[in-house]
Amino acid sequence: TDGGATWGDVVRVNGSDIIPAFTPTVQVRRDGIVAVSYYELASSAALPSSPLPVTFRIARSPSGDADTWRDAAVEDAFDFSAAPPSSRGRVTNGLYLGEMHGLVSTGTSFSALYVRTRPTPADSTEVIFANVADGSLR
Repeated sequence: TDGGATWGDVVRVNGSDIIPAFTPTVQVRRDGIVAVSYYELASSAALPSSPLPVTFRIARSPSGDADTWRDAAVEDAFDFSAAPPSSRGRVTNGLYLGEMHGLVSTGTSFSALYVRTRPTPADSTEVIFANVADGSLR
């Protein structure tokens, strides 16, 4: 309400404090509803063939107060271990999905741009653009 001059207390938007979540993107709609998109490690049951299953999720504060959050997977888990390695010169810095991700408001919903791995060919990724309504695909 004051252009970002003051902030409230820190709150967790993903569902668990023991499951790692990473690469968040925040967007606020004109009506004050806040959403955060992020990657989160998934259980091995979500993708039994993967040593490192990850889901892309969106959390939304349904009342706009940013104190209570509802989160949901945007789509099924994918194998993060299939991501290509990130490297600078000869040094490998881990797995890399790229820098293409974002979240925008589109009227009364949100749209997310993110990267996921593909099953084949190896070390390949694809960029996804999804219209998201209330935390689930439309």
